[in-house]
Amino acid sequence: MGSILMGFAHGGHQQTVAAASQRNAVLALKDRGVLAGCVDLYTYRADYNRNKIVEKLLAMPADCTWLGMLDDDVIPHKDALVKQWERAELSGADVFCALVFQGNGYPNVFNVHVGLAVAEYGRMTPSFEFALNPVYGWLEEFSMWDKTPPWCMDQPSETSLLQIAAAGTAGMFIHRRLLERMTPPWFNFEYGSSEDVYFCDKARVFNPRMLVDLSICHGHLREKCVGPRAFKQVVDKLNQEDENS
Repeated sequence: MGSILMGFAHGGHQQTVAAASQRNAVLALKDRGVLAGCVDLYTYRADYNRNKIVEKLLAMPADCTWLGMLDDDVIPHKDALVKQWERAELSGADVFCALVFQGNGYPNVFNVHVGLAVAEYGRMTPSFEFALNPVYGWLEEFSMWDKTPPWCMDQPSETSLLQIAAAGTAGMFIHRRLLERMTPPWFNFEYGSSEDVYFCDKARVFNPRMLVDLSICHGHLREKCVGPRAFKQVVDKLNQEDENS
């Protein structure tokens, strides 16, 4: 049985509600006996924060096998990190994520690599397609539209695990073996897009097994906590636009 290092990338949000929820979830890992430590980074460069957290993991004993990442605007359920660790240990995955909805309502998970796209300043960036249909289908099947994150459901893994090609780093667990195979920097804004996309694209060389557990969803603070209702509005709007085109 391995242990986990939790890394917290602080970008200036300093959300008191998120901090309290994170503390409770981390204490549950400690009570479970699998918490190897915590590291906090306070800069506005997310890629710098994440790379330093990875360096910390790789300097720890080999039985620290997982790196967990949470941002300072992410609210986990008190049982979410323990459940995520338990399922990650059994999954054989290299990357094991919780579901998080972005500020625009989209889920933070992608199921297809679609090549290159033009990003900021005209740079070409790796592009991934949002996993809209499988996430929508799961939320519909389990009547989750009025559910507000965070949640941590007791569901059989075969009903909630989705294989993905990329994900946002908030709520992501990464196995040490993948980070050891990659060369630094693990995270970078080189492509003019997010450091998350950089990491997932760079990892593709090693054909990692990436999973998201839809039964674990962290809250994401904006003006209010973003959840399934905002996502449904996004998809319904896209479907309406398709019908009108």
